[in-house]
Amino acid sequence: VQTDFDWDVNEAAAKSLARMGNASEKQMIQLLAFPRSHLQIIAADHLGRLRSADAVPGLLKLSAAEDSDKFVQLVCIRSLGEIVKTHAALATRIVPTVIRGLRDGEGIVRQAALDAAAALVPGTREGDDLFKALMDCAADPNPQIAVKAGDLVTAISKSAGELIRRSR
Repeated sequence: VQTDFDWDVNEAAAKSLARMGNASEKQMIQLLAFPRSHLQIIAADHLGRLRSADAVPGLLKLSAAEDSDKFVQLVCIRSLGEIVKTHAALATRIVPTVIRGLRDGEGIVRQAALDAAAALVPGTREGDDLFKALMDCAADPNPQIAVKAGDLVTAISKSAGELIRRSR
């Protein structure tokens, strides 16, 4: 995948590798570091579908890179949201990236961050910051983002109220 300079060949090879499923996990993690955004997108998406805990460090690094393409960032954030569904213990590592995504200037990145936020386990250490970022998104000029963020804020509030009632 990494030795051919033709992007069509790179893409076809990466997609073939992805079709191998779990057997390609290590190679896909390596592709996250390859400096071609279309390969990073294929790798990040595949690793999210696998819900690969081993991919989290690479996805976090790639999503935080200053020079990352916005589509790369959104796929990384979306994949982190998928991974946390299976590996809840990773939520505290993922929350800062989701918060950064919620505050991004691009609506597509905020939308991916909202999807990831919906998968996060309530009660993470950064819960207050996440809630504040969701509240900010509830006032977003994009109505789809505002509605989804408002729905998440409502769901979190209801969940917190139920926990308080049960603890009494």
